[in-house]
Amino acid sequence: MLPVIPGLLLNGITYGEKQLTLVLTSGHPVVHCPLCHTISQRIHSRYSRKVAGLPWADKRVIMELNVRRFYCEAKDCQRKVFCERLHPAITAYARRSTRLEHYLQNLALQLGGEKAAFLLELLNIHLVSADTLLNLLKKVAIADTAIPKILGIDEWAIRKGQTYATILVDLDTRKPIDLLPDDKLETKWT
Repeated sequence: MLPVIPGLLLNGITYGEKQLTLVLTSGHPVVHCPLCHTISQRIHSRYSRKVAGLPWADKRVIMELNVRRFYCEAKDCQRKVFCERLHPAITAYARRSTRLEHYLQNLALQLGGEKAAFLLELLNIHLVSADTLLNLLKKVAIADTAIPKILGIDEWAIRKGQTYATILVDLDTRKPIDLLPDDKLETKWT
């Protein structure tokens, strides 16, 4: 149910009709400053943060993280106070776990925005709109491809009569290469 995160302690579980809340705290006695990497153990304060995880059965999973802020011990560091970084599975400032984000990206790649959002409602993963799914697709790394032999260029309307964009497609593989923000000739050939 949870990603394997060393040092993360489970303090409690609240089980509701539609939601499962896991209360977690970090058990690391010392942490590193994300800017200068100096070890620190002086706690400044604590706060609670909620991160959505992959659903379990038909229940939403919310991880309530009790996170600590630390003083940076380095005199020349610009960051005087910093928040502990838990693990790559729960990135800084994220509202969704990395596993849930990859799940949503894969679903959006397969189904598109609207159909994936509809399916997510059925799977009890709420607050994920079609626009959110399309924004997650922008984070997906596109693999480097060979130079296309036949390039297709097409303009399409973002807002009909007002805003137009251009798509470049490799006609051999029928895969998009790039989306250009407008339909101006200068943008296409620079």
